Amino acid sequence: MAKTFDKIAYNSLNDFVYGCAPNPVKCKNGMVIGGGEVYPELNFTLPPMELTAATMPEVKEIYTEMINGVLKRAHELYAPGIVVEFEMLPEMTLVPEWGIEVTSILHNAMAEFEAKHGMKTALRATPGDVREFKRPPMMRSGEIFDNVLKTFEGSAKAGADFLAIETTGGKEIIYHSSSSLIRYRPCCWY
Repeated sequence: MAKTFDKIAYNSLNDFVYGCAPNPVKCKNGMVIGGGEVYPELNFTLPPMELTAATMPEVKEIYTEMINGVLKRAHELYAPGIVVEFEMLPEMTLVPEWGIEVTSILHNAMAEFEAKHGMKTALRATPGDVREFKRPPMMRSGEIFDNVLKTFEGSAKAGADFLAIETTGGKEIIYHSSSSLIRYRPCCWY
């Protein structure tokens, strides 16, 4: 379902209200993003460690501990809901099963917590853009590109409400935009 945009969403700066969107997004659990309620969003990742098949049991334990702690603390702080971003390390996109498995762990913990405590949750899965790991980069074909797509598809099936990507290609579009509204230079991005 493609949608074409030929004008900005707001006619006036006065229409721009924090937490409100012209087209709110409703998650499958009923949580509405952009409907007036503002939800905290948290991003977390692993401590420095090697990520291999041998360390995956420890990785899963760490993510289980982190998500349970995050949900418990959000509940203690009376958050109306929470959005959790799982930003995958490159290895979790290069080996799609790893990223998908952690997505499933996070989603299941969040769904269980929501059922028990009634706090709405949403999960954003963010595979890494690993297409430049091979030189010359193959942006739209090849094994690495296929793994990015597998990670997206698997993350959606594992319960992610939103999919995002930290993409070099997207940054290139922004860097070279001729729009008078958006002019960024590569030196300004970290």
